[in-house]
Amino acid sequence: MTDRNTIPDAIRYWEARRILYNAALAALATGWVVRTWPHFRPAFTPQSLVRVLILAGLANLCYCAAYMVDVPLGLSSSGSTGRRWRFPLWLFGTLFALVFAQYWIGDEIYPFVDAHTNRPLDQASENQGNTKRPREICLRGRRLFEPFPDLWVW
Repeated sequence: MTDRNTIPDAIRYWEARRILYNAALAALATGWVVRTWPHFRPAFTPQSLVRVLILAGLANLCYCAAYMVDVPLGLSSSGSTGRRWRFPLWLFGTLFALVFAQYWIGDEIYPFVDAHTNRPLDQASENQGNTKRPREICLRGRRLFEPFPDLWVW
């Protein structure tokens, strides 16, 4: 591959997979909302939509980090070797994004939504008839919520 084709080739590869990356993150977020409903009901406001769009934009900005690895590998003398590492790099990056999103939703967003209802967590769940409260786990002294108990088997 020549230097002229390196960047267009990287764009063709990574942008085609950006759809799968975004779909995986959207599925995780949707799973949280569905699994913990009606906890997220108060969060469905126009202001929250702006926050979600900002977080989606940041996730896509992080996706662009793949170019910082792929383009130099494509420009190196072993460009074909670098292309073999594309899929493992995409897979690792996507899995890292999913783990990070799982943490962020569980530790930052889930409690934040409840804080805006001005009710204790137990009252908020009881008042809305939520009988499927997520199981709470403790990690290093902090409470985390695990809406997918079967997904994270240690």
